[in-house]
Amino acid sequence: VAEFVGLSREEQAWELQGVLLQQGTKAALEKLNELLRVSEVPEVMIGWSIVDILRKVHDAARLLDAGVNEFAAGKQLRLWGDAQGAVMRAARTLGAERAARLLDLAVRTDARTKSGWSSDSARTFEGLVVLVGEQVR
Repeated sequence: VAEFVGLSREEQAWELQGVLLQQGTKAALEKLNELLRVSEVPEVMIGWSIVDILRKVHDAARLLDAGVNEFAAGKQLRLWGDAQGAVMRAARTLGAERAARLLDLAVRTDARTKSGWSSDSARTFEGLVVLVGEQVR
């Protein structure tokens, strides 16, 4: 049944995470556009997805900075397979301090889209994706 039905719009939002960390800014912007304009994924889910992946990267960076090995950190954060590798690479690249700043930016950006402080949520998320993409690769 799942093969014929496909992913729900909410489930599709989580696809942005891997693209953002593994394929770079251009691919992430294309995925974001596809999700918002073609699949009509709710903007709330886009915000949650970006904040969630940056929270994982920040948590991983803190663990790595504390001397925890990648396998143990991945297990503690419940990351498996490709997701573990992508999150750990981003955590090593950013370090805990830069990851914290990106997470803070993502939380503030998400809040702007929900509070009416952003006149165009899609553009606001595009800006965030560009900033994140530039720093994690």
